[in-house]
Amino acid sequence: MLIEEHKLFPTLVLQIKKFLSDDDRVKILDILKNKESLLHKHGAIKGESAFSSYGQYSDFIFEVKGLDKKILKYSKEYSTRSGFDVVGEIGNSWINVEGKDSSLKKHSHPNSILSGVIFVRCNHQSRPLYFYNPNPFVSYTKVRYPKDCTYEWFRFLPQQGDMLIFPSCLRHGSDEEKNLSEGRTAISFNVI
Repeated sequence: MLIEEHKLFPTLVLQIKKFLSDDDRVKILDILKNKESLLHKHGAIKGESAFSSYGQYSDFIFEVKGLDKKILKYSKEYSTRSGFDVVGEIGNSWINVEGKDSSLKKHSHPNSILSGVIFVRCNHQSRPLYFYNPNPFVSYTKVRYPKDCTYEWFRFLPQQGDMLIFPSCLRHGSDEEKNLSEGRTAISFNVI
């Protein structure tokens, strides 16, 4: 008897450790100081002290020398590993700054192929980022112990300087978990 295992619909999330150097993070935070007037309330982020530049300012990453090229390098790496076909252009980007008790609604990013987040400022009290299984019926099944095919969700604890790249259709959010840190700052982007 021969048994073959087929994992039919795995979803790749690429984590690039130390994507940003400490010098890059300081430069980004300095640039952000001059852009704070562009931060506003956004429906995807809940909380009194949560702001985003989404929809008002999308060229932030182009102000940091070479950041766009580094993002595209790893987006192409993701494309090679996953099979997703990307043109290799950044569609848009934005900054999210969250204070205590903020959270991120479950959402996905339409009209793009890949999405990503770069953790600029965070610590052990910063809220995690949850990714949700695209199979809507996985929660109805009886699971002895979670494995690749049966996770309802998976969470990443943000690490300062790290970047995550994932398919834009993959729903993500904070699973109602509140941020406990001051000034959790992340750059998000979409790649087409």
